[in-house]
Amino acid sequence: YRYYDPRVGAFISQDPISYSGGLNLYLYAPNPIEWADPLGLEKVVAARSRAHALRLAQQHAQVPRVGRGGTDISVSKLNPESRGKNYACLCARGSTLGRKEEGAKPLVFDHPDGHPHMVGEGFPAHHNGPHVHAKNKKGEVIIFTYPG
Repeated sequence: YRYYDPRVGAFISQDPISYSGGLNLYLYAPNPIEWADPLGLEKVVAARSRAHALRLAQQHAQVPRVGRGGTDISVSKLNPESRGKNYACLCARGSTLGRKEEGAKPLVFDHPDGHPHMVGEGFPAHHNGPHVHAKNKKGEVIIFTYPG
């Protein structure tokens, strides 16, 4: 177990698995309920484009349409550290990052610039570029990478 200080937004004791969990021993996950893949073992599939990745993600997650229980995910929900040129383009076009079902697991969430602050040894390879997380009702996650 580790001690967490909410005022700092980080753990105040080191990660017990040392550098196997990443280079920052005090890092706190942005959302430990939604994003839990400490070993990078989630299934990753390469898509041809962002549109293709989103289509495949929706087929896997089966998130209902808006008006039938689905809710759009605003671009403002993306962590500031993950915002780059692709994020800026989505903002300019008025796009969303995906969709989720309220009170349930299904989720499609785009990371248009990857996670530039979480790359290298100890981090999953898909963090290096754009990708979409797709989680179905069973909690099964597939990550769809795309060029960008």
